[in-house]
Amino acid sequence: MSADSTKTNLTLRLQRQTGTPEANLLRYLSEGANKTANARELVFAAIRAFYLAQSCQNTQDYSLEELQQIGMQCCHLLEQQ
Repeated sequence: MSADSTKTNLTLRLQRQTGTPEANLLRYLSEGANKTANARELVFAAIRAFYLAQSCQNTQDYSLEELQQIGMQCCHLLEQQ
């Protein structure tokens, strides 16, 4: 079994009409919004901060205490962005 077989993947291709705020955002990310992180890392950090708690809540894998901790961590990440 290869290492990739234990990973979950999501592939996104984002396109927006030129001249829109969303297109400016995509250009900002693709041109290196932060010289220490690539666009993929920036997008994943944003998705994680915004959706991680909700995705964990939709499973039966976490206790209430764990969900609260994850939620607080996500709030902290959002505040840092």
